[in-house]
Formats: sequence, C-alpha cells, structure tokens
Amino acid sequence: MSLSDLASIGSLVSGLAVLVSLVYLGQQTRQNTKHTRALIFQGGAQLGLDQFRGLADSDLAAATIVGNGGTPTPEEIRRHQFRQVCILFVVVWENFFVQHAEGLVNKEHYHRIRWAFVQSLRDNPGIREFFRQMISNAPDHRFHAFIHELIIESEPLPAQPNQSA
Repeated sequence: MSLSDLASIGSLVSGLAVLVSLVYLGQQTRQNTKHTRALIFQGGAQLGLDQFRGLADSDLAAATIVGNGGTPTPEEIRRHQFRQVCILFVVVWENFFVQHAEGLVNKEHYHRIRWAFVQSLRDNPGIREFFRQMISNAPDHRFHAFIHELIIESEPLPAQPNQSA
C-alpha cells in the first residue's frame, strides 16, 4: 500500500470522525435546548407560584378583594384563598405536563405523579370542580385534555351494594 493510499484512508477516517462529531453535537444541542426551555418554564412557574401563594395570605387577600370593589368578609377571604390554591394546582400541574411533553420526565415518574394528581382531585371535589370549569371555559389544548382525563379518573366510584348473605 502506497503512501497515497494511506493518506486517502486517513482522509476517509477523518471525514467520518467529523460526521460523527457533528451528529453528536446536534444531539447535544437539541438536549440543551429542551433543558433550557424546561428551566425557563420552571422559572416562570416558580414566579407564578410565589405570586399566587402570596395572594392567598389573609391580608393580601383582603386587600385584593377591596381593590376589586368587594367587601373582605371572612367568607370572601376564604373563597379568594381557595381560588389561589386552585391556581397553584394549575401552575404546578402544567409545569409537570410540559416537562413530560418535552421528554424530561421518565415514564415511571410520570405515572407516579399522575396517580398523585388523580388522588388529589378525588380528595378535593372543590378543586376538581375548579378544573372542570377551567377546561370547559377555555380553548381546546393538550393540557386541558390531560386535566379532563384526570377529572374522569378521579370521579368517586359508585357505592357497591353490600353482597353479604
């Protein structure tokens, strides 16, 4: 084999190495983009959580009610706080939903958290009703389809007749 043949083989190997490197870099770039999007969404979700948690404080709830022209009775303050809690659920669940849609949550973790969401809706009929109204008053969206599935799964099971004889 001549020196020219070895140089040609070296060029071929070098070209393949460059191609493999470019494919790897492309894959890394896609992964970094996913993670960056998730971090941005998570940061926004955290800001929302902080805001709605703050608005659930009794004094801020009363100030918000007054600022909106209402009377901050204890019942109205509780009602306002409950709405803030429901909105907190929306922010947390949408964050989880988006992270799963981006492929950043594995299947096992997804099913475990989804089960916890269903149990939470089952134990909190008021929050379940809030979600039901939210998806009925909003345009069709994949997140709303996800919530609709959770609502259906969380409906109380009908009482079984006593089968004792």
